[in-house]
Amino acid sequence: MVCGFEYRSNCGYTISSNSQYKWIFNSQAMMADKTTGSREGTYLAADVSPGSKAVTMYTRLLLPGQHPGSYKLTFHFVIPSATKKACRTSDASLRVFVLYTLPSANDASKITSNVEWKSLSSLCNTGGMNSFDACSTLWYIDSTMDTHYGNNWNHVMINVTNKFDHKIVFEARRHSFPSEHCTDFGIDDISITPYST
Repeated sequence: MVCGFEYRSNCGYTISSNSQYKWIFNSQAMMADKTTGSREGTYLAADVSPGSKAVTMYTRLLLPGQHPGSYKLTFHFVIPSATKKACRTSDASLRVFVLYTLPSANDASKITSNVEWKSLSSLCNTGGMNSFDACSTLWYIDSTMDTHYGNNWNHVMINVTNKFDHKIVFEARRHSFPSEHCTDFGIDDISITPYST
């Protein structure tokens, strides 16, 4: 099933954010979405309001939990307002990571993956007393990538294989406020489908 966020549906996804930086449904004044190709269509945008403080902000989109297995994750992203000089920054990034919930810290060594393993003491949600949460980055881009500027939707496809229950998370992160309203990233047409390895 493809989530195109039409009719402002979040497809059962969960959004966590702070008040200054958050995933929002786009307005018609932004740009055409990927699903319909029109400004009447809908996508999610990482939106930041003007400010003067230098502070790390992030907003996360958590997809529904997945059981162990192999999946194909596809999505489209765009960096729409990076063409605006005031919005062009080197400190905004978009990454996709896997959030695992493991029975114990020892089980972390059982995960075999060719993606970068991150220490998530400050990056991922922490679990309860009897769990160990960790995450692994699947894909990453920052807003300095000139080839991705403008209103062009870029397609990404990732094969994900996990031995534990997990969630896929889209996280936009920024380390400063811009001088005017900006949209750092847009995402649309997300899908996760099982496949046999």
